[in-house]
Amino acid sequence: MARVNYSNDLFTIILKAGGFYVARYLSQKFPRILFYHRFAEKNGWRRLGASTFERQIKMIRKSFNIISLKNLCARLVNGDMVPPNTIVFTIDDGYQDFYYYAYPVLRKYDIPATVYITTDFIDKKIWLWFDVIDYILSRTEFQSYPITLSDGTKKYSLMGKESRRRAWSEIAGHCLTLKSKEKEEFIKNLSNDLKVHVPHIPVPEYEALSWNEIREMKQHQIDFGSHTCTHSKLTMTESTALRHEIKGSKDRIEEMIDESIDSFCYPNGTREDFDGRIKEIVRESGYANATVAYCECEVDDLFELGRYGVGIDMLHFQKVIFGTEYLSTLLKECLRGTHR
Repeated sequence: MARVNYSNDLFTIILKAGGFYVARYLSQKFPRILFYHRFAEKNGWRRLGASTFERQIKMIRKSFNIISLKNLCARLVNGDMVPPNTIVFTIDDGYQDFYYYAYPVLRKYDIPATVYITTDFIDKKIWLWFDVIDYILSRTEFQSYPITLSDGTKKYSLMGKESRRRAWSEIAGHCLTLKSKEKEEFIKNLSNDLKVHVPHIPVPEYEALSWNEIREMKQHQIDFGSHTCTHSKLTMTESTALRHEIKGSKDRIEEMIDESIDSFCYPNGTREDFDGRIKEIVRESGYANATVAYCECEVDDLFELGRYGVGIDMLHFQKVIFGTEYLSTLLKECLRGTHR
């Protein structure tokens, strides 16, 4: 028997029935929280171009209600009505390219957003670990190199951008399986093996926001939340460091912007990146909500708020904002009998 692709079938039906606006009507009660990472002048690898971002903003403003994450959470807590077809903007990590390329667009159109910052990165104490891997692979003179990962030793081609990007993806994935100290040692060995010296402070390509830029933006509808101190995978972080990653980052942000913060974002944000114990520490640390990097059909847990990752793929972007991604997930859950 042929396997039916329900999500694609649903998408086809919606298009035939009147396109994205039918999906928007059917999903109007479900708020869509979007998340971004990096920006640039033009679209590139792991970067969204400023003009594409502005195009997305214009599309959303025509047909949707944009509110802040803080506003959405307050409505959910108080039982107030959430505006139909609500869109919320969030940005992870705290790269300086947000200030140069995305923030001017948000300010131009008077759009609120929440930026989750990694405090040791902002304080210039660390690189984000996945950027160190990218830097090493992009700077090495080796054209290939055998690297031992969890599934054995593999010889990676390092010739050309695409080969290096594939290597980066697999190596970064391997690092997510390691405890914090093991990951640091692995990346250090990678740097030594590939003969690349990593500067103490990130070079401009990987630079973080400054506290002055953060203080400026918070005056113009940009809220800030915590993304831990070091972007550690929390389920692989030693118990003694876990509370510091969660509570210490909150304390640091509040100290530097003279304002309380109440939103947390689990690094990486998959179901494997946090658990009940971690959620409880987030609550105990004084946060009012926390976000993840996947989305389900219920908004019933403020410490597991679903989000949709969007980037340069405009068709995927439209599927997310108009609700076809939500309807597809809803249909799958109904077929599995898991939707309440």
